[in-house]
Amino acid sequence: MKNLVLSLKPHRLSPFFSFQKVFNSKTAELLSHHQVEIKQSFPKEGWVEEDPKEILQSVYECMERTCEKLTQLNIDVSNIKAIGVTNQRETTLVWDKETGEPLYNAIGCLTGG
Repeated sequence: MKNLVLSLKPHRLSPFFSFQKVFNSKTAELLSHHQVEIKQSFPKEGWVEEDPKEILQSVYECMERTCEKLTQLNIDVSNIKAIGVTNQRETTLVWDKETGEPLYNAIGCLTGG
């Protein structure tokens, strides 16, 4: 099987944040997926905060578990030829330019749609 596409998408409208899928690029057949729940806090009405390090760790976990599942299906992960990444667009994160460490949680707004 050749030419797979990996999709990584945060999904705030469910209890899960990182959601990853691998598709056959010719047929759009879903071959593997994994999702990871992360903690959220709601300090103000319409706001949501998430730990940026937990977000990054959830991405790593999704990648690792999805590749493990492909291997179990005897699908070579080197067949992943493209990766699509989306974000929530309304989420803001500020980090220290010297250390690369986040200064605070990722802050987003809940727009209801």
